[in-house]
Amino acid sequence: MAVIFAGLLAAAILATAFFPGRDPHLRRMAVRNLAVRKSTTVFTVVGAMTGTALITASLLITGSIQASVDRFFEEQFGRIVGDISAGEQKGLKRPYMTAEDVRDIERLAEKEGYDCVLPTVGLTVTLVKSDEKGRPLLLSPRTYVHGWDPAAAGKFDPEAVKEIPSDLGEGEIVLSDRAANRLEAQEGDRLFVLDAGGRMQPFTVKKVVTERGLTGYRGLEKAQATALVSLDAARTLSDIGDGYNHVLLGRSPNRLDASSGLLFRSAGVFKSEKEGWVISHVREVAVHDLDQLFKFIPVFFIAGLNAVLIGLALIVNIFRMIAEERRREWGILRAIGMNRRDLSRLLRTEGLLYAGLSALLGVIAGIGLSYLLLMLLKDTFRRMAEYGNQLTVRFLFHVDPAFLLAGFTIGLLTVLLCAALAARRAGRVSIVEALQRSGSQERRGLTRERSVLRGAGALMVFALTFSLFTVTMTRGFREWVGETGQPLIVFAVGFLLVVLLIISVIAIMPRLFAGIARLFRPFPRRFGELILAFRYPEVNRLRTGLLFLMFTLVLYLTSFSSVFVSSFAAFFGDFDARRATGGYDFTATAGGEFSTQDLENLFRSSEYVDPADIDAAVAVPYVQSVETVNGVDIRYAETNGIRLLKWDERFPSDRAVWKEAARNPDVAVVEEKLLKWSWDEGRKGMVSRTKPLTVGDDYPIVVDGQVVARKKIIGIARSEKESYGYPASGGVWVKAGEIRKLAGSEENIQTALLIRGRSLDSLSQLSRNLEKTLNLNNLFGLRNPREEFLLSNLTFRTLFSLFEGFSALATLIGIAGLMVVMFRSVRERRQQIGMLRAIGLSAPAVFRILLIEGAFIAWTGMATGMGIGCYSGYLMIRTLSPEGSVAVLFPWLKLAGYFGGSLLITLLCAMIPARKAVHLSPAEATRYVG
Repeated sequence: MAVIFAGLLAAAILATAFFPGRDPHLRRMAVRNLAVRKSTTVFTVVGAMTGTALITASLLITGSIQASVDRFFEEQFGRIVGDISAGEQKGLKRPYMTAEDVRDIERLAEKEGYDCVLPTVGLTVTLVKSDEKGRPLLLSPRTYVHGWDPAAAGKFDPEAVKEIPSDLGEGEIVLSDRAANRLEAQEGDRLFVLDAGGRMQPFTVKKVVTERGLTGYRGLEKAQATALVSLDAARTLSDIGDGYNHVLLGRSPNRLDASSGLLFRSAGVFKSEKEGWVISHVREVAVHDLDQLFKFIPVFFIAGLNAVLIGLALIVNIFRMIAEERRREWGILRAIGMNRRDLSRLLRTEGLLYAGLSALLGVIAGIGLSYLLLMLLKDTFRRMAEYGNQLTVRFLFHVDPAFLLAGFTIGLLTVLLCAALAARRAGRVSIVEALQRSGSQERRGLTRERSVLRGAGALMVFALTFSLFTVTMTRGFREWVGETGQPLIVFAVGFLLVVLLIISVIAIMPRLFAGIARLFRPFPRRFGELILAFRYPEVNRLRTGLLFLMFTLVLYLTSFSSVFVSSFAAFFGDFDARRATGGYDFTATAGGEFSTQDLENLFRSSEYVDPADIDAAVAVPYVQSVETVNGVDIRYAETNGIRLLKWDERFPSDRAVWKEAARNPDVAVVEEKLLKWSWDEGRKGMVSRTKPLTVGDDYPIVVDGQVVARKKIIGIARSEKESYGYPASGGVWVKAGEIRKLAGSEENIQTALLIRGRSLDSLSQLSRNLEKTLNLNNLFGLRNPREEFLLSNLTFRTLFSLFEGFSALATLIGIAGLMVVMFRSVRERRQQIGMLRAIGLSAPAVFRILLIEGAFIAWTGMATGMGIGCYSGYLMIRTLSPEGSVAVLFPWLKLAGYFGGSLLITLLCAMIPARKAVHLSPAEATRYVG
């Protein structure tokens, strides 16, 4: 990419700078023209610079995130692309893989194109640093401890193994730098590792190493740190014999997928089964998680692109007005000997000066803006990765020369393109045409053929606009966008609608102006002022259309983000933590089967948790298949807060229904949304029912593609929008004793640990105490829905507030653009204004005419942009929430504030050139006439 942009940059500079170098007088003339027209120079440079700064900032943010992600893959994966875990294999005779199994996997790996294989023993546990009395002082929970044969590891990842001592003893441990920082440990310190049975095993820190590949791999459980022990020590900690519980699959660095660290792409297969072996594609899983996490990043690029388009419209307008204003000057230059080629080079040189200055300042501003944004957002990004996907990514600012050059090139070429078009047009004007008074030529009447073609084109645009609106309003379009996984298509549709509506407005402009003026026919003075105010925009349709485009884009993204933020803010604002979890404050997940009695005993024996602070603590075993099947015991039946929409009339209350589910193995409570689906044996999948199931019907429970049981529905639980992702808060509920029968094996069972505090005021302290207690028993992932909600809400608001800020900066370009165009318009029409003043038009009337002209252009463009922005926001929300769980809210007051504020500032800025026109005397304005 850097080569491409470098080539474009070199070509652009050579094309514009080569000829002025041979003719320095052209360069001096260009510099003088910029110095003489200071206001135009400043506004043009600021407008182009802002667009370049926003584009550069968005590119550098993307580059910094990309560099951080690349570093993440280098540190935590290295050559590792796959992991074969013994716990996921169905055909093993033992709970681990033997040497024979490893040889079988090596043959499979060679066949499937893997370059290296490494059998390991690993488990996720807690590391403890104790004080002098043996009490836990510091913890490193959720640490992946693994061991391997040093010779095999040297072949698998020689770079990573260089740092690991070759003489690692059974009682020694190597810590990654992250684990050492958490424990404040150094070489020689004594630590304890909780083994698979929860026993404390002593170790001495042999060395602290940096995370790189094997020394940073976190395992399938996505641990938070890494530690290394000898192979025998790892087997002791895992309670296995002479086998292995993991086999890592790797590829050499030159065969690693170069795009695996790139954002914004769809990941591949996460798991696959080859010759009976289930392979977890761990690298692809991480790619997918990060891809989903940072899908919002292109939004900043879109905001920057929007600013560039506004700047482009401004610069095109300015160069067209420069060409019109200086036509007589160029005619004189042509008359005294300057040829067409030199005249074009002169204007291209001016364009190069504008372009170089604005692009350079824009890139500098973009570096500063991107640095400030990343410093503001890096902690938010880190928490998003940790809470959302259990990934540890360190975000650092990184200036990628390719992205820097890309921003500079985009800014440079944007202005150069506009200058080249103006130069080409200026070079075609003859001396006689150039010396004629500006504006003296009347518009040539359209021929009948051209008139018919223009009318047909307008009808086609109207038809296309109507068709696009019609198609995008359908449910099928929204489902298609959802299936593609690219909601940014909505932005493309919005931009297309903007262009089509601008063309439509230009096409109907004469009739629109005539209709508005006709309303004021009873007021002759105002009618005359409107006719004069509308004449200039109507005659210069392209210029007017570009101004419309500027103001439409100004409020398009601003109103879009307002609708989007307001709708999701209301959605998040209705969040209830206990409703999300079924009536509890904290959740955690444990592998295997865990009873409520076990959980209560755990807390009673804890020296950190006071049982009096806990109102309820229950364990809900569950098996995950087509739906989640949860096990209900009597304690869960008595304490859960899941609301039932309907239940068997034999029971007086929903609490009685839950108690029956805990007692009777033949009944079930089913979540509302599952009643609309049934299992299709032929398709081996769920299909929509013509008639939903209801109370009294039998519900089929499917495990491994087979209906293993049918339970009578005695209650229907309400589907809560907040409950997504929380264990035991949705699915099917049956008697707890049925879970082992349905799972077939204890390995398929997981347990949701649900805890409710007695006092809402002490939840923060209780959370810390619970987490420490669970970590000391190798139980991880305590979730606090309230904290998660606050984080997600803060993240959401921060990101879209920045998005609105980007759009607000684009507004400045639009307002500055109107000022420049109005100043140029007054200068261009000074003779016309003088003649109007000479025949009796008052100064206030001239002021009103120019103000009406600017106000109408701004009002029309802003109204169009706000309408399309609100519609795009509606489409985006309906695409992301097809079931309607997020209600579309239009913040009318906020939108009115944006519209009124932007219009007011625009009018105030339009008054400046209008007042200049008022102070222009008729004699001064008409002295060049004739």
